Amino acid sequence: MSLLNSIRYFILLLIFSSTLPAHSQEVDENSYGYKEVIEVADLSSSQIHATIIEWIAKNFSSDEKAIQLNSDEKIVVNYEFDLNPRIMRTSQNTTTKYVANGFLTFLIREGKFRIDMQIEDQYTFDGKKASPNSTPEILFGTITEEYIKILLSKGFMNVKQYGGFLSSLKTGDKKAKQAEKYVSKELKKGVYLQRVKKLSTDLNAEVSAVYSSVKSFLVSSQKEDF
Repeated sequence: MSLLNSIRYFILLLIFSSTLPAHSQEVDENSYGYKEVIEVADLSSSQIHATIIEWIAKNFSSDEKAIQLNSDEKIVVNYEFDLNPRIMRTSQNTTTKYVANGFLTFLIREGKFRIDMQIEDQYTFDGKKASPNSTPEILFGTITEEYIKILLSKGFMNVKQYGGFLSSLKTGDKKAKQAEKYVSKELKKGVYLQRVKKLSTDLNAEVSAVYSSVKSFLVSSQKEDF
């Protein structure tokens, strides 16, 4: 699935325009995503449904493949983020990647509808995959140096064996000591922190762009003369 230039336009607009809020949608931690209720009092549920279908057709290269469910009150669309998955290559010549996709769900009622954007993401360090949807800090933009320390430590020790890292460190485990030294070195550079923050910013800018695109399309549709 590829997005049209209108989505990219909204991303740039949200990044560079200080007059627009970063988010009008709410974070929904329970569904690992975002939600927003949009009031369109002048439109019936059937009009809202038709307009959303039109938006999908204009913004997805294949709306038939994108649409997973299409009923009168609910539309579900498969969505893939336009992100650079590689975060960085570390001094150990290891590569960190982050990939994200998900689903847009439109719940339609008379005069209003809700957009739920559920994310499915995965963090990988040198080919070692963390559990899916285990990096909410990236998704919700709460990146701190302490969080970066955890990510790097997981990567060095193996993301699926991190549970024993702290206890190994206390007992003087050699690999744990090596991990501590490596992580400290990478943190001082600050590059990893900047890259992950940028990734989080880009992801959230794209989320906001999608919501803004839908709302803008609804507004323009209301102004048309039939």
